[in-house]
Amino acid sequence: MNSMNLSGLVDHAIARDGAVVNSSAVVEYVMHGGGVMLKAKNGHFDITLPLATAEIRGLPVVKRSVKMTAIPAQFQGMRGLIARLS
Repeated sequence: MNSMNLSGLVDHAIARDGAVVNSSAVVEYVMHGGGVMLKAKNGHFDITLPLATAEIRGLPVVKRSVKMTAIPAQFQGMRGLIARLS
């Protein structure tokens, strides 16, 4: 069975001091005090969204966030949705 090499695309991290350090990966799975978050960042957005919730003692809780630095023209109609996620 062939496996796909996702090196450099997907990474994992453990939250420390309530901060998530951005790696060079496209997507990160972040373990924090409230479960597991998905973190993705590029030139247009920086998002941190929950994937699974669970109490993980000893780790700080990371809050959900959606930050759009530039909204491409094809997504301009989604401003309301983006505002509700932020």
